[in-house]
Amino acid sequence: DDIGLTLRYKDKIEAFEKQRLAAKPWLAHTM
Repeated sequence: DDIGLTLRYKDKIEAFEKQRLAAKPWLAHTM
């Protein structure tokens, strides 16, 4: 299911979010 798929990629998603936040800190307040 979609949740299982998301959890499988949790580390990649978190790494992407950290990288995105470092590159575009103004997006931090939109989530």
